[in-house]
Amino acid sequence: LMILGVDIATIAALRLIYAPIRAAGKGGAILRVSLPLFGLIALAVGATYTNANFAGIVAGVVAGDSVSNLTRLSLQVAAFHLFLTHPLFGVGLGQFGFYAAAYLPDWAFRSPELAPMLYYPTAPWPTTYSLYGRLSAELGLVGLIGWVSLWLTIVWRLLGSARDRAKRERSFGIEYPLIASAFGILASGIASETFRTPMFWITLGCSCAVLRSRRSLAAAWFDPGPAQAPVQRRSH
Repeated sequence: LMILGVDIATIAALRLIYAPIRAAGKGGAILRVSLPLFGLIALAVGATYTNANFAGIVAGVVAGDSVSNLTRLSLQVAAFHLFLTHPLFGVGLGQFGFYAAAYLPDWAFRSPELAPMLYYPTAPWPTTYSLYGRLSAELGLVGLIGWVSLWLTIVWRLLGSARDRAKRERSFGIEYPLIASAFGILASGIASETFRTPMFWITLGCSCAVLRSRRSLAAAWFDPGPAQAPVQRRSH
């Protein structure tokens, strides 16, 4: 439901605000600038609230009856502490499980799921349950910024391709669904930590194919090819 909501909101914003300038009205420029700022403000407010009420959040999870919530929060706290210790490059991709036990908070072991993860070879491998937690712990700021920048760059390029298509062909192509998928991927990282999700690589491949085809079309549009030299006829 979260990804569906993100997709719907993204397509609505693209269609109503980030369409060609003439379609957005006089306030289009203000809306195009204010929407990303509103998103950053919302993230800042959410981070501030979480930081201010973190003790209460932990107390509520520990006192609750959801073992899964306790396990997830424990491992995400461990990932955050690991990130603070290795903030730049992390500890290496796939290495979180080797460090998790040393960075778990004391209340984490109230979860009956954690001990088997740490001590039994056949138990599930410790995971962060959040792609952003995994990236920050295993690849540090470099990996975290690189992952987010990759998808935001693709969104920006696809948006330019969509606007160019709308100006030339007066139609809307596949760029909008791909942009919505890119934002869905960024949203899915909140509660999922695997890179094996097919949605990632299908969206990445389709986006690169669309951008390459649009670039080739634009090159052909502006450069029809070398001029043919006039044929000289021999005089008899």
